[in-house]
Amino acid sequence: MGRGPLRLAQLPELEGINPTMQSPTVAQLTRAGLITRRPGPAHRRAALLASIQSGRNLYRKILTERNHSLDQRLPALAAIERQLLIEAIPALEALAESRRDQDR
Repeated sequence: MGRGPLRLAQLPELEGINPTMQSPTVAQLTRAGLITRRPGPAHRRAALLASIQSGRNLYRKILTERNHSLDQRLPALAAIERQLLIEAIPALEALAESRRDQDR
């Protein structure tokens, strides 16, 4: 997260979360002290979510560890395999986008 307060309805699109799993996910993150959930200013049923420092720290740590892990493994691939991965990126991005569109 880290974009400032989000409406609960924005979460699936922005973070790639399955809409049917957003409530349990938000409840778990709230219990873990990683985000806050408060009623929206216009509609009390429309929740606003915000990450807190511990949540932002954990998010950055996970991304850093994931990137480091990939950095360590990619050199083990043959040059042609790395090139194929690079060429596949647009197709993978399109698949991810179509999933987000489908989940809306």
